[in-house]
Amino acid sequence: MKKYYIDNMKSFVVILVVLFHVVASFASNNSVLNYHAKGIAWFDSVGYLVYPWFMILMFIISGMTAHYSLKKRSPNMFMKERIKGILLPFIVYQLTIGALTSLFSFRVTNLLEKLSAEVPASVIHVIRILNGMGPSWYLLQLFITCFIFWVLLKIFKINKFQDKCSRINMLGLILLIIPVFISAQLAYIGFTFRFFLYTLSFILGYLVFASENVLAILAKYKIQLSVGAICLGILQMIIYWGQSFMSIVNEPLVMLFSWITVLAVIGIFYQSFNQTDKWKTFLSNNSYGIYLFHYLPLTIGAYLMDYYQIGLVTRYLLLTIFTFVCSLIMTMIIKRLPPISTLFGVK
Repeated sequence: MKKYYIDNMKSFVVILVVLFHVVASFASNNSVLNYHAKGIAWFDSVGYLVYPWFMILMFIISGMTAHYSLKKRSPNMFMKERIKGILLPFIVYQLTIGALTSLFSFRVTNLLEKLSAEVPASVIHVIRILNGMGPSWYLLQLFITCFIFWVLLKIFKINKFQDKCSRINMLGLILLIIPVFISAQLAYIGFTFRFFLYTLSFILGYLVFASENVLAILAKYKIQLSVGAICLGILQMIIYWGQSFMSIVNEPLVMLFSWITVLAVIGIFYQSFNQTDKWKTFLSNNSYGIYLFHYLPLTIGAYLMDYYQIGLVTRYLLLTIFTFVCSLIMTMIIKRLPPISTLFGVK
């Protein structure tokens, strides 16, 4: 039976990612992004409420997907598919879309002119690559995580822990915040990569959250978890208001808010969104492409909104529409070009 709630959660996260990047483009709290223009401060609330947790959820979803995938294939086949479906698209993205994004963002921020006088050309080239990474960092992190997971499967046979993990109760699920919080304090690189946290999230997705018993518990307590998430979200936003989104993600209160929110979202989608229709199917089929291709139109659009001095409220709406439409068009075109779609991993 197809797990529609997983597809719908993926689509939900992609929508949140795009909305967050729109808000961050005009953020008033000095958050790091390719383009930064004047905006409305209270719109930053969207960032405070979604940024801390949506990628934790994405890696849990990836771990759940791995659980179902490995029922039909060997670990070696699983890893070969990840090389083709994750590593190859990352490399292709960096050489194409990433290069264009970097070139444009360098020009609109005058970063190239500033660096040329101080930094060797070889270093500028590396900065260009990193600057143009955009959403493709997820592919790199996911591939590294899958490789670590594959090693754990081969050497330590972690499958044997699945049965025990499936018996965890609600208190145990909440207490998982302890290892999650500890892992978040390690290897937080470039305000993006959280190697230990995302790897642990993936493994928890595989061992814990793929269990029907665990999903049923989260569905049972979804209202209580949602109320807790809302209260914690408002509290952490008030306390850390004015600080950049990236600088506060590992704070204890923010991590607690993130974890409770993740548990609530999984419970809600398992119980209420485990079905599909033509619109959910359409979004699910195109969500990966929207995620992968949205950063270039987002950067160009943010620049245009600022250059033509579009009204502060209007620019948020126009940039959101422009980004979704352009990334969807790019996805639909590339999906119809089999050799190129394979290289980008777009199906």
